[in-house]
Amino acid sequence: MAASDSPRPDWIDPEQYPFDSNHADLDAGRLHYVDEGEGRPVLMLHGNPTWSFLYRHLLRGLSEDYRCIAPDYLGFGLSEKPRDFSYRPAAHADVVEEFIEELGLAELTLVVHDWGGPIGCRYAVENPGNVHSLVVMNTFCWPVERDLYLKAFGGLLGSRLGKLLITRRNFFARSCEGDCWPGELALRKRSGQG
Repeated sequence: MAASDSPRPDWIDPEQYPFDSNHADLDAGRLHYVDEGEGRPVLMLHGNPTWSFLYRHLLRGLSEDYRCIAPDYLGFGLSEKPRDFSYRPAAHADVVEEFIEELGLAELTLVVHDWGGPIGCRYAVENPGNVHSLVVMNTFCWPVERDLYLKAFGGLLGSRLGKLLITRRNFFARSCEGDCWPGELALRKRSGQG
């Protein structure tokens, strides 16, 4: 764990994201995170294609009373983007577990959004004695193997083509309408909501 010694990219607005950068050198890569305030830890896990910037307002508001930690998953935000990492939720869950252990977080509140659901809830299920509270927003935490669309969608994104679309064409960000992820858009259309 170390404060960042590298300069911030020019595209980051310091008024919107004024937080100090920290990094944890983990087995899979170098993870960027924000660590603000003191008190019981609140770990904020973002979705896809977002990063810790999503939690900027909560970081400001809650850090007066809590220690607020918001990592960027590997491949997201200001974290390293290792070529040999799988980028599937299970791999991110492994990294988050190592990150929690590295920081020595105890009795934490987990805030999970979107992909943060399966990533963070795996930790909560496997380590219930270390999770004080769980805040769940716009996510899923159950198996999706029987949903053929989600299975195909996940298979595409985990494939070589999917990795190329994401890393070279910014597929997630460019394919979203508003603030949803592409799978959510298809689910909305199927259910008559989109």
